[in-house]
Amino acid sequence: MKTPVHLPHPTVSWQLTVHAGGTDPLVFARVLQKAAVPEIALEAAAYARSPARLELTVTCSEARAELTRRKLERLLDVRAVILHRVPSARAPYGACA
Repeated sequence: MKTPVHLPHPTVSWQLTVHAGGTDPLVFARVLQKAAVPEIALEAAAYARSPARLELTVTCSEARAELTRRKLERLLDVRAVILHRVPSARAPYGACA
């Protein structure tokens, strides 16, 4: 029987959605590099679903996800970065649901 691993900071997958009306995906990618926090493992690169909406999925603690959200707002100079938890089925193995 395996002993469960207890992480000091529970990690889950979070989706950051930026509503930045026409932000160029290349500009967004550069901003993400500036906002990067070492503890965050990027699961997916930035991609555009529409010209006004860019999304990024990160795996980290809630506090780190919130910190990243605030950094993106400041660096992109927008006030519409939405943070929400990805359903636990998509969370990586070993992450807290």
